[in-house]
Amino acid sequence: MTEWQLTGGYVLGPSRRLGRPRPVAGVRRPLRSERCTRRRSVLVVEDEPAIRALLVEFLCGEGYQVEVARDGHEALQLLYERGPLQRPGVVLLDMMLPTMDGLDVLQDLKAHGVGVPVVAMSASHEALIKALAAGARAILPKPFDLDRLLWTLERQGATA
Repeated sequence: MTEWQLTGGYVLGPSRRLGRPRPVAGVRRPLRSERCTRRRSVLVVEDEPAIRALLVEFLCGEGYQVEVARDGHEALQLLYERGPLQRPGVVLLDMMLPTMDGLDVLQDLKAHGVGVPVVAMSASHEALIKALAAGARAILPKPFDLDRLLWTLERQGATA
């Protein structure tokens, strides 16, 4: 079985339940009071529980407000039930989702004029090219390191 080492002391692999971070010597974990304090939020749309849990834990630890959706329908429901001021600052969207994939989500957002920045994630180069053509602002090829994730989110305006 494969194990991916992600920077920042987080590991995702078969030995970790739900992608819980493994402590690394010399890496300071933020206090609970320091977590989720940034005003900009991120909607993580990911169907894999381990990857979703890893992203939520990491982003909260970095101070982001994080919401989750398990598929495209749930993501669209979250986005449409809120007005433009209550929507997340960035959508982190997996392109390979059950029932409604990321490409369908991007096309639906574009058709309804929802102007939230989307960062597409996929292991498929072809899916990422299609995501850019459909309106994604940035892409993250899987597997990616967490420093690149933070850099990408900051470039999309998901900072305080």
